[in-house]
Amino acid sequence: MSVRIQTSQNVELEYEPASIGDRILATILDRLIYLGWVLFLILMYTLLKLDGNMNTFIIILTIALPIMLYPILTEYFLNGQTLGKRAMSIRVVLLNGNQPTLGAYILRWLLILIDTELLTPIVAIITIAATGKGQRVGDIAAGTAVIKTTKRVSLSQVTYQALPEDYRVTYSEASQLND
Repeated sequence: MSVRIQTSQNVELEYEPASIGDRILATILDRLIYLGWVLFLILMYTLLKLDGNMNTFIIILTIALPIMLYPILTEYFLNGQTLGKRAMSIRVVLLNGNQPTLGAYILRWLLILIDTELLTPIVAIITIAATGKGQRVGDIAAGTAVIKTTKRVSLSQVTYQALPEDYRVTYSEASQLND
């Protein structure tokens, strides 16, 4: 299974879609970052001796807002990757070959609430497994896919292969070319 992207220059690129396991591990790493952020703020609140009289708006602003905006901002500024995706060597790409837009990231983010938060992650896992390009509902709506950034190379691609006995050089004059 592969993701084929036809660019505007009529060049077809082929990528390997990110596996469900890679995507789950990337999500777990991102959630650990959320946990680290919350623990950091709790530590700061206790060191600064902030008590229960602290404004609820300030608490929401410092805890919830960064966690809510983390996926959108990191994917937008880190070339389609959150820190978890970067650690797993996967990223978000548009299926037409262009750089994903902020609108595509926002659409993916809005639909992840339905995919994983409201309907349990099983819906996202089933959708990723069922689509041929490894897309969840948010990816399908935004026209994106999550791909591996490292290309799998087999041993036969890097080893020397002997030429057949009847091989003839097509353009022997090419050896006379220089810079």
